[in-house]
This record gives sequence, C-alpha cells and structure tokens, in this order.
Amino acid sequence: MDTPTVAPFTANIALPPAIEATSACAAPASAAERKLARLRARVRQLSAELVQVQEAACRYVARELHDGVGAELTATRFALAGVETWLPADAPAQCANALAVANFSLDAVCAASR
Repeated sequence: MDTPTVAPFTANIALPPAIEATSACAAPASAAERKLARLRARVRQLSAELVQVQEAACRYVARELHDGVGAELTATRFALAGVETWLPADAPAQCANALAVANFSLDAVCAASR
C-alpha cells in the first residue's frame, strides 16, 4: 500500500526568517509531516511483516500436507493395492468396482492436496 505524499500548499514558499520564527503553522505542519512519514514507514514495515507471516503460514501448511496427509494417502494407496491383489479372481464384480471407485477417489484427493 503506497500512498503518495500530499504536500501542503505553503511547502514550497520561502518565508522570511522573521515570519518563519513567528509562524504558528510552520512547526506543526513540519511535525505533522514528520509524523505522517513515520506512520507511513510503519505501515510499510507492518505490511512487509504481514507478507512474511502469510508466506510462513503457507509453507507450514504445505509441509503439514506433505508430511501428514501425504503419508496417510500413500499408506491408503498401498492398502488398496494389497486388497486388490488378495481379491480372488472369482470375487463379485461389485468388489472390483468398489476398489476402482476407492482408487479414483484417492487419486482425486492426492491431486487436490498437491
């Protein structure tokens, strides 16, 4: 979020030293500008920190998905492969269809987790 700085109208007008010293507006405008600059710098700093925290959270979730969910999906894939090999040749067609649906669903979950 980068907002352009708006300078007061009198910012480029040079005042005689006597008027500058007695002007009540010169010091507060200058102080206000400094405060505004500090606040904008703080907003930029906080924005950068927010981006870093969001990126760290995304890395954490990706790591958890890979290590946790990915491992469980792999174990499930091996279990289904085992069931498929142990299934007798004369098993009902519904068993083979159920395994096919389970493998299809597992493929979809694996793709979605990537």
